[in-house]
Amino acid sequence: DLKGALAVDINLNEIVVGNTDKYLERRYPTAFEKLGPYRKFLEVLRRKYPRKGSYDPLERRKGLRHRVWLTGRKMSETSKHSLMSIANEIVKLALALGYPIVLEELKGLRVKLAEESNKPKDVKAKVRFMNYYKFDRWLIVEAKLHGIPVFFIDPRGTSTTCPRCGGKMVQVEDPVIGKRTMVCTQCGFKEDRDTVALINLARRFLSSRL
Repeated sequence: DLKGALAVDINLNEIVVGNTDKYLERRYPTAFEKLGPYRKFLEVLRRKYPRKGSYDPLERRKGLRHRVWLTGRKMSETSKHSLMSIANEIVKLALALGYPIVLEELKGLRVKLAEESNKPKDVKAKVRFMNYYKFDRWLIVEAKLHGIPVFFIDPRGTSTTCPRCGGKMVQVEDPVIGKRTMVCTQCGFKEDRDTVALINLARRFLSSRL
């Protein structure tokens, strides 16, 4: 019988891992901050060489096109190495605990990432270079090598449902917990948004196995 699970909550700036045990929670920063200089470089190029009607210098001029391609490749590789390293750390933790890994379904992940910003174009750029959708693949391959099962769970409502009473949670800013604090409108339970998601993901998975 399963006694626990290791849930993975993917965000734009970090990947959070854990379950109902707060002491097991781990936070792994993604390479998003490291990509800042590359993004600024591309923004400078765009301002310097703006589109003129249907003519785009960054696509039409060979030298510029190569610089854009090379920058994009560096961003992708930086993100890739970071996420692969995180995948390895998660598998090590799951192996030590003897728990299966629980991931968010990709459709739910796309929705959540889009909700994290009110600037859709900015979100699309972040997701494109961060290789989030390849992360699952790397994690699954690494887990299989160590005999760790991986399951997908629908993440809808996991960060807004109170793990204590099942009530609706809203986001507030707490001086101790931080800006991403969730508080239940019914029982007053308060916790970090990612922690709430991990608890609910783990519980949702375990209840589905009963």
